[in-house]
Amino acid sequence: MVEQHWRFQFGFLPITSVAPDSGAGLPSSVMKPRRVLDRCSGVPASSNQWKWDIGFYPGIEPGMQQGGSAESFEVAREAFEKAWLKLEPRLTEEHFECWRRDRDFHAWKLRMWSDGRPLPAQRRDGRSTFFCGAPIETGCEDHIYSAHRGIGA
Repeated sequence: MVEQHWRFQFGFLPITSVAPDSGAGLPSSVMKPRRVLDRCSGVPASSNQWKWDIGFYPGIEPGMQQGGSAESFEVAREAFEKAWLKLEPRLTEEHFECWRRDRDFHAWKLRMWSDGRPLPAQRRDGRSTFFCGAPIETGCEDHIYSAHRGIGA
């Protein structure tokens, strides 16, 4: 059987996935942003085979995130669309900006580590150097968000 995964994006942001149900039972707040859930062995044939989740974290609170399961892709997609049409009008630019900032911060951190540069908090003196050459201290988020905007895109 060929597994199918459908990913929906709102511009740059992955907002959901529809895939065969994994039965993983992970709470919505653990996922960042939604990941595709693969079919797991042990899911009874009598159970819904398709699971959908909508939301992203950080950015929207776990109570705003929604999900469900369905017997077919078509029914799961319909439920997803209804949930998105209900959620999307409630979202502001602040919700998306929170997610972008988190994405960029983590991409910056990983780039620093891959270049062998310690983060300021990893040094006794609280200082380091960005991969761009700029000297930094703890509390360097403004530089990350201005000079390295979109690094995680």
